[in-house]
Amino acid sequence: MEDRGLEQEPETSEKSVVASSGAAESGAVGAVTESLDPRLRDLTKLWSNLPEVVKAGITAMVRACYGQD
Repeated sequence: MEDRGLEQEPETSEKSVVASSGAAESGAVGAVTESLDPRLRDLTKLWSNLPEVVKAGITAMVRACYGQD
């Protein structure tokens, strides 16, 4: 077996969201999503089905709140 270090993810401008599907049996990921605001949890579940224009609008509104144009 080949020794490997930590694999680096390619840098992207988008943040990734941890979904509860495919989580470890320990429930660690599920515990994180359970503590989220229900509105954010709903948004993360539905995000992949939203039209790109809606995703861009939501992202722009959030960034504008924090001065991150």
